[in-house]
Amino acid sequence: MKSEFLIIFVKNPIIGHVKTRLAAKIGDKLALKVYKELTKHTALITKKIKAHKNVYYSKEILKNDIWNETCFQKRIQSDGDLGERMKTAFNDGFNEGYSKVSIKVAPNFFLR
Repeated sequence: MKSEFLIIFVKNPIIGHVKTRLAAKIGDKLALKVYKELTKHTALITKKIKAHKNVYYSKEILKNDIWNETCFQKRIQSDGDLGERMKTAFNDGFNEGYSKVSIKVAPNFFLR
């Protein structure tokens, strides 16, 4: 049996579609910049993890982005609410024979 399968959920970096609660306070343009920086950090720290890594994009798979295809496999999130999309991604890992599956929804931080 294969060992570890890491799921990384990302939104496509589209102005007005990322960090919308933060954007309400700082504007869409700056919120997109924050999102991109946090996503870069997530790519940097997860690159070091010894697991089969899968980036699940919200809308479409991007080529030549921060998710290097030699390190990360790219997929599209399934339809449904977040719970359904996560369940499908977990099932992907288990159906592919991995014994451990974990998830990181990137980037994840809260501002109050």
